[in-house]
Amino acid sequence: MKKLIVLLILASLFLVTTAIAEEPVPARYMPILESWNATNVEELYMNILEYYQESVIDGATHYTTKQMPLNIRFGGTTEELIADKANWDLAIVSSKEVDLQALADLQLINLTGYNPSDNLALHQRLLPENLQALLPSDPLMMHYVYVYDYDVQADDATLMICQNTLLRKKSRDRYRSPGSFAGQMLRVRSVDAVRSMEGIRRVDAWTKEKKLVASTVYTDSGLCPIDIWTEEDLIANAEDWDVAIIRMDPEDKLKTLDAAGLLFDLSAASYLGARTTQQPYSYYCEIANGIFSTDGRMIGIPHVLYNQEGAGTEVVLIVNAKSSYLELALDYAVHFIKSKDWYWTVGDKMWPHGNDICMYKDEMDW
Repeated sequence: MKKLIVLLILASLFLVTTAIAEEPVPARYMPILESWNATNVEELYMNILEYYQESVIDGATHYTTKQMPLNIRFGGTTEELIADKANWDLAIVSSKEVDLQALADLQLINLTGYNPSDNLALHQRLLPENLQALLPSDPLMMHYVYVYDYDVQADDATLMICQNTLLRKKSRDRYRSPGSFAGQMLRVRSVDAVRSMEGIRRVDAWTKEKKLVASTVYTDSGLCPIDIWTEEDLIANAEDWDVAIIRMDPEDKLKTLDAAGLLFDLSAASYLGARTTQQPYSYYCEIANGIFSTDGRMIGIPHVLYNQEGAGTEVVLIVNAKSSYLELALDYAVHFIKSKDWYWTVGDKMWPHGNDICMYKDEMDW
């Protein structure tokens, strides 16, 4: 009799779990699924994993259900997210239904020390002020919350919340990567959708072939973009980008893009024009203050240089001279380079939060 009761309890729990998993996604979130040719949450998860597997050159075996498990929840109130915290890693919800500060106070949102050059900080800085005001308040920490879209008339944003899974008891549940999936969902938004909320469209590019390995999935201009653009892409789609981070050989002087009239003279911004060559550390190679055209225009700004197996790769910021959002793009470029300058020149100081390179938010004076 006891065995029968146990079986009945297990069966009921299975039905409840299945019902939760198969609960339909609210209509407002369906565009996210549709952008990945998915009809349900499981297909969304699997399609993003498959995209990773097909896109990286090295490390594809990392992108499996075993290595990167994820539970995605669509919709829910603050109370529901708290009660269901064991069953979601990434929550995609309405800003009208969730109090981010309350979740942060309960340590439910993943967080890290504030670094103005970090992709998360750059994304949040581009948000309108009213959306920035929704983010948890903390003098030192920034929380992993991304904003997918925003309905101005309804004053309602779609938030993507990454849970702080490190606090979970089971070790296998701690090291999850909800941000890797949120980043891909953000990446496939339309150009208009991105600009309507963030003001500008940022992309990543290579001057030559696309070279992507698992360790370089996280790039500087956006959030986990894998569809790295080529020079040809930048030229053919000049109306679809405003700022680009381009990886190139140090000998490359951006001549092709400059000949297409795409490179804005960055010396027009006083801070960028006045910068000098830098050497972040005594053992690190020098970073030039700019890349210049034959007629002296500053058409790109290097901010890091990799040396791998004797082959250098410069990472350079460029601004689209044909952009209709040039003022915003230039403002972002100045902030980005100032943030990188801070990052590369802070030295071996003691950080206020563990090993994170970070600062108190009120220390940022740019």
